[in-house]
Amino acid sequence: MPRRNNRRRSRGERGWHGVGDTRPWRWTAGASFEEREGAAAEPLGSGYVRREPEKTVLYQLVCAHLETMLAEVRDEDEEGNGLPWFVERELRRYLDCGILARGFMRLVCEACGKELVVGFSCKGRGFCPSCVARRMDDTAAYLVDCALPVAPYRHWVLSLPFRLRLRLARSEELLGRVRRVFVAQVGAWQRREARKLGLGDVETGAVCVTQRFGSRLDCNPHFHALMPDAVFAENAEGRVELRRLAGPKQEDIEWLVERIARRALAALEDGEEGEAPGALDRLRAQSQQLGLPAMPPRDGGRLEARCEGFSLQAATHLHANDRKGLERTCRYALRPPVALNRLSETESGNVVLQLKRRMSNGARSIELAPEVLLRRLAALVPRPRVHQIAYFGAFASHAAIRGRVVPRRPRRTSWCTEPPDEPEGQLELPLPEPVVARLDLMTSGAEVIKAPCPRERTLRWADLLRRTFDTDVLHCECGGRRRVVAFVEDLEEAAQLLARLGVPSEVPVVARARAPPQRELFERLPGFTADTIYPDN
Repeated sequence: MPRRNNRRRSRGERGWHGVGDTRPWRWTAGASFEEREGAAAEPLGSGYVRREPEKTVLYQLVCAHLETMLAEVRDEDEEGNGLPWFVERELRRYLDCGILARGFMRLVCEACGKELVVGFSCKGRGFCPSCVARRMDDTAAYLVDCALPVAPYRHWVLSLPFRLRLRLARSEELLGRVRRVFVAQVGAWQRREARKLGLGDVETGAVCVTQRFGSRLDCNPHFHALMPDAVFAENAEGRVELRRLAGPKQEDIEWLVERIARRALAALEDGEEGEAPGALDRLRAQSQQLGLPAMPPRDGGRLEARCEGFSLQAATHLHANDRKGLERTCRYALRPPVALNRLSETESGNVVLQLKRRMSNGARSIELAPEVLLRRLAALVPRPRVHQIAYFGAFASHAAIRGRVVPRRPRRTSWCTEPPDEPEGQLELPLPEPVVARLDLMTSGAEVIKAPCPRERTLRWADLLRRTFDTDVLHCECGGRRRVVAFVEDLEEAAQLLARLGVPSEVPVVARARAPPQRELFERLPGFTADTIYPDN
């Protein structure tokens, strides 16, 4: 599913971004594009099967209970404000994700003429399984292909005490303090280990992802950090080398979690609470009051320690040549809070959420009311312009050696007609195998091998769909390639064209807010109707 691109395109010879088609486009009314006149209204080929997001359990629940949940939250708020605007916008935009009546793109195969109609996405950052999954794949591909050099990596996970989760979820500034303490203490331990090897001035690197949810959709901010099991040192010739470090031991994890807990609690002593608690904070607090058995600790507890409610785990290690495993780890840290295959609906109308691990009582699922599920999803929506990923050390944008460790980004090829020039001093890839094998040495330095293939910051939408859903929308079953022939964004025009094509063009109807049970009695009295009691609905 392509994402909306709001950048206004000029007339004439300009190809569709990400498709590589340089045919002239025809401007039509309603912010639409056609390769030729009437391309959007031509009949579709036989055998066309459209994506139907409105038939999923999550979509039907949002349609049926969104207005009721929003009305209940407004009634519970003393000032009657309800949820913040960005949370309500995220929930409502999810109802437009993949709906053809909200706009679509039309593609045709150049060989057999088979066509597809692809809807737009909502580009949500909170809980949309499709959009967050594409963002997950795009960011993971960028980290592996463009940011993280070839090195052995370790996955560090820091969980926070229950008493601090709501406070940190409310304040991005306090959450950033704890994140900086976490990465700084692990980096200090790595520099201490480097000094044992006789290394003096070294630099560490880290990419830290902030997750805001738990497996039961509760408000549980915690951190996933990817850090090389190595340090970057400059040799006598002025070149940056990768010096491998030994992995941490159990006593190192215990020492680290104690220091992190002490420094983090000290950093939070004079922290400001931020805004007064509102409806969103109340939903976050309710999501932590599950009334369910606790999740048991992981089996074995290898390289895992706890102190003052802080939990540090560093058992996952990735070899330098395991780039696929590195991408899987990045995807795990960036995953969406809920997957559609884990949701099911009972006969009573409740929702069953399958868990990845058993709870302490042996249960593998929990049952939630629809309004409760929506409240938990709303509590996970991040604020606008809040970064989910933070870069530290050699990977930070202001680091002095970042250009010598991370490949330079090429120019945007979609904005220029000539191919970009190769950056000066760029390390040629792939490197010989003996150089890669040198990464296994413990003390001797190895030349820094940058990421495999520098590319643009954002994947082309067709490549992103193939990487996410294992489906190439530009590749036809006959072996030919599809091209974009129409792009329709105007709602009225989209409805007319879909009706002409024989494709369902109805927008799913969002159910009205239901009255509380105690108010339904008044509706049975003579002279009272739902419109007189609830005129806003």
